[in-house]
Amino acid sequence: DGFRLVAMEAIWDECGADANVEPQNRCLVWQERGGSFAADSRITTAPLLADGVLYVGTQGGIVHAVDAANGEELWSFDADARVEGIAVIPNVIFVTTADGVLIAIAGESGE
Repeated sequence: DGFRLVAMEAIWDECGADANVEPQNRCLVWQERGGSFAADSRITTAPLLADGVLYVGTQGGIVHAVDAANGEELWSFDADARVEGIAVIPNVIFVTTADGVLIAIAGESGE
């Protein structure tokens, strides 16, 4: 049983029964868009979205890069310790681990 990320789509709906709701009073409703991704273990970082790719780190020390549109894993990287933080600049993913290591990963290949 893995932990799942599920692709969601934001849709707007009216709050309450009044059909004449002003745009600023509309409610955001979430709907599953399809596709999901099962992580290797508990996700320990906030999901980070950059250029259509969702990055997450796990308790098991894996960084996953997932296509945000369809939930398919693009690559994974073994950080050898629980992942505690992720930051992204163009083409580089920076990862911090529980044992105090900072790792730079190539964005396109995951190496």
